[in-house]
Amino acid sequence: FLERKRDLDDSISVKERIRRASLIYGNEKGTGKDIVCQTVASDFSELLGLSAKELSGKASDLSPSGEYLFAIACSCMESSAHALPDDLDTAMSTGIHYPILLLDELLDREHSNVCKRIGKGLENLAIAGAVIIAATHKPNLLENVSCRKITLCAGKVLTETMI
Repeated sequence: FLERKRDLDDSISVKERIRRASLIYGNEKGTGKDIVCQTVASDFSELLGLSAKELSGKASDLSPSGEYLFAIACSCMESSAHALPDDLDTAMSTGIHYPILLLDELLDREHSNVCKRIGKGLENLAIAGAVIIAATHKPNLLENVSCRKITLCAGKVLTETMI
C-alpha cells in the first residue's frame, strides 16, 4: 500500500478505502457481508488508533504514522475478510477473525514518534487477538507486542525467550 500511495484515488476517504480492501473476496457493496466489513474496518481502524479526521480524509494527506496504520488496517481487512460471516448478528456472536500479520523490518528506519504510535496500534491488535510475526533489527520497538522473542544470527537461533 505504501509503495502504491501515489496511485491512490483520493476521491474516497481512508475509511472507505480500508473497507474496500475486503472486496478482493467478492464482497459487494450493500450486502450483509459488506455491512459486516464496514463494522470490522471500523474496529480495526479504532484498534490501530486512526483518528476520525484521518479516516474521513484522503490517503495522500496522512502523516507517516497514519500511512503505516492505514496500510496495516487494509492488510487486516484483506487477511480477515474471507472468514467473516455474511450477516452482522452472526459476526457479533462469533467475533472477528483477527489477522496474522507478517512484518519485515517495518519500523527499522522510522522516527521514534512514528514507531511509538504504530507500536501502540500493533499492541492493541495483538491484545484483541491478532497474531503478529515481525522481523526487526530493533526488537525494543515491539516489546509490548511480543510474547516470544527469537534472536537469529546467520539463520541460526541464538536465543529464544518467552516474554
